[in-house]
Amino acid sequence: MIYKKKTLTYLNGIYSVPGAVISLVDGESITVNAMNDTFKTRLALYKYKYRYNVVLQFKDGKIKVTPKYVLLMEDPEPSPKRKIYLANTDSPNKVEINAIYTFSQKNKYYYVLKDDLK
Repeated sequence: MIYKKKTLTYLNGIYSVPGAVISLVDGESITVNAMNDTFKTRLALYKYKYRYNVVLQFKDGKIKVTPKYVLLMEDPEPSPKRKIYLANTDSPNKVEINAIYTFSQKNKYYYVLKDDLK
């Protein structure tokens, strides 16, 4: 329980509006919903808006940290924004090239499609 309190104190100290990004399940977990809008690739051709969350679970004096990808949007101004999927299999489209990883039906393995975003 002390780890949860210290973690919550720390998180409240680093965010200017902690109530907007931190949610609690009393006695069990803390979820931090985060966003980064300054992410760029190595060539810096486009800007990306990246949303993710981190779930911190507390049990038996231990902390389990689980990061989760939520959304990645490519912003190639002035062109329209594009959603980038973590894997092509996450897309509702049969064929998807706007993904970081692509699944091979041949050998049932994921391969990097966009190395600069990996």
